[in-house]
Amino acid sequence: MANRDGKQLRATFDEYEKVAEKTILASLEAEMSGSILFALQTAVLLVQDAPKYWCETMRDSLRKGPAEHTEVTRLVLTTAEDDMGALRSRYEELYGKSVADDVTENVAGELGDLLASF
Repeated sequence: MANRDGKQLRATFDEYEKVAEKTILASLEAEMSGSILFALQTAVLLVQDAPKYWCETMRDSLRKGPAEHTEVTRLVLTTAEDDMGALRSRYEELYGKSVADDVTENVAGELGDLLASF
């Protein structure tokens, strides 16, 4: 996967599903486990729809509570400013509320306010 661009990989995954009659993710789950499975699933999900993956990861991290605020912080601070606008609108499209509102509801105090401002 590292030697192919996203467009080619998406086409390969689509063709794989037609031939194998199951998704690449289903095949990976049947054949792999542990860290390698997690890494390959992440790669496939990012190739298929990177903004959706970011939104799902953000939402899952917010729902896990205070222990995962480090992950929320990492997601917000490592996202390029240029990408943040598209991610904000995709988040609202997927969940019906703004990512800023979700952050302030789930991350208390000044940290929540700071992260929501991004």
